[in-house]
Amino acid sequence: MTRVLIIGAGPAGLGAAHGLAARGVQFDLVERAETPGGLAVTDRVGAYLFDRTGHFLHMRSAAFRSLVESTGVAMATISRQSAVVIGNAIVPYPIQHNLWALPEAVRQRITNEVAGRSLEHGLVADGSLGQALRNAWGETLFEMFFRPYNEKLLGRSLDDVPRDCLGRFVPVFDDDMMRRGCQGPVAGTGYNATFNYPVSGRIGDLFQALAAPYRDRISYGESVESIDVPTRRVRTTRRTIAYSAVISTMPLGELVRRVQPTTDSSGLNELRASTIRNVRVGFRGKMLREEHWIYAPDEGLPFYRIGFPSNHCAATCPQGSASLSIECGILRPSDRDRPAADIAQTAIQFAVAHRLIEHIDTEVIDEITICPAYVIDRGCDMATQIQRSLLERGIHCAGRYGSWQYFSMEDSFLDGMRAAREATLERAELTCRP
Repeated sequence: MTRVLIIGAGPAGLGAAHGLAARGVQFDLVERAETPGGLAVTDRVGAYLFDRTGHFLHMRSAAFRSLVESTGVAMATISRQSAVVIGNAIVPYPIQHNLWALPEAVRQRITNEVAGRSLEHGLVADGSLGQALRNAWGETLFEMFFRPYNEKLLGRSLDDVPRDCLGRFVPVFDDDMMRRGCQGPVAGTGYNATFNYPVSGRIGDLFQALAAPYRDRISYGESVESIDVPTRRVRTTRRTIAYSAVISTMPLGELVRRVQPTTDSSGLNELRASTIRNVRVGFRGKMLREEHWIYAPDEGLPFYRIGFPSNHCAATCPQGSASLSIECGILRPSDRDRPAADIAQTAIQFAVAHRLIEHIDTEVIDEITICPAYVIDRGCDMATQIQRSLLERGIHCAGRYGSWQYFSMEDSFLDGMRAAREATLERAELTCRP
């Protein structure tokens, strides 16, 4: 019998594998794709390399940093350069700490609106994300950036999403930083002031390396069809697997629909998530600025962010070329149907008009759809109830979509290790039962 079955070889599933292996626990891992990494993989489109949206590591955990270093994958440490495009102005990110780049009248209006506020503003216990951001940053910044950008990102009104849906990534008001940013550039602020990325230009290389020690335990191209709890059997597209515990990283709703006997799934519609279209463009030409990505809150544009892969790693593009990684949310039905070529052309025109790129000729246009992308109702009561019920059945949930949390890659990997600890404890408890 397989002692533990891991479903999914993304960051969380590989974190679970690492945690179980460290404890000497036998496991098998099934992955429906042909490679590890989940969304953290790299696609080759013609002569260009594209990750599935931006995938950067921030190394908050010393243990995770040590593990990454042990893989031998060469990583570059990069100081973030990013900006927000407001009208014709390119304002360094974070915009709230770089008000010097805005007209004096706008800057004065913003500072008047937040006068007397403290770090606690916006940190209300309930309410919507819209209420929290407006309370923290005032009406002008909210309407200039926070509302339109995040509504495009999440695909819905900010008054319709909970205050904490972005987790630790919600910007907290800081009066000192804002005032300093009125005088001139403020460097190195925000959770992603620096980031790490493979020098090869492929985030997938890291997860290939993290999966390598378990190659004999991972079965690729194999999907889970059902989980029979009473018999502790998982049926896949290839076989039936006996298990003593399951660690699942698949989206919570998909998992519930595979569990037998069936559970009450009437509340699954409460587990909302955004859908993202990622349009990738490779072109002959060059970058004219050094930003790694820009934010585009303008509601007339179909995208909310454009990444410039060659600015963080030249290996992503052939010599004499550059690329765009264009991220679009689904805010209106028409956003789903807009042709990728039209989105690409709009982004190219936008980048040329703002002198971000010099464009000679487009060589490739490619698109992927990510669904689910960002979870909306992180840690909601329904998710907690489902996870508790599954845990009672010996099924542990992990990762962004299993735990239903707004996780980074590192967060997901560490959450997989957390699930491995819990599964190990459960095995010990079962062993000790009479």
